[in-house]
Amino acid sequence: MEQATEKLEKLKILLVEDHDAHAVTMIAMLRAFGIRRIDRADDAEAAVRLLRAGTLYDVMLCDFNLGSINGLSLVKVVRQNDKLTNRYMPIVMVTGDAKPDRIVAAREAGVNNFLSKPVEPPILLRTIQAILNNPRAFVETKTYFGPDRRSRQAPNMQGRRSDDRDPGHRGDDSSDPWM
Repeated sequence: MEQATEKLEKLKILLVEDHDAHAVTMIAMLRAFGIRRIDRADDAEAAVRLLRAGTLYDVMLCDFNLGSINGLSLVKVVRQNDKLTNRYMPIVMVTGDAKPDRIVAAREAGVNNFLSKPVEPPILLRTIQAILNNPRAFVETKTYFGPDRRSRQAPNMQGRRSDDRDPGHRGDDSSDPWM
């Protein structure tokens, strides 16, 4: 447990939250986990300024509703702008309005995970640990850049998904144009 706490102490978190009470609560939870390096942006523009300044973050926690530019737009800017320092950082979308269409939209924008408010401390901690301890490969297509959206990969799985772990493995069909 001590080693896990030590790792958390080294994290740098970007919290993008426009509601003061929610921000204070999230910061208190993060500090209780041992995380001390937390920057807060109260809107998407402030978050982009921090990212353009070259600050490297281990995780971004982002509210969905941020005013004129919502969190979904911010995630798209982060993922699609190769000039930002943190294009590959894990992003957790947090919202009090977790409708299925919002979850799908956030996933399509490139978030790593989605949490509903009010966030319980053990769930926030497990989410942060899971995305850092089990990083996903990034995928780039004409319409998407972000973490692989497949959440599980069984070690004994057969077929293309299991082949993804071994970039040198071509699978059984060497005529496959995607290999």
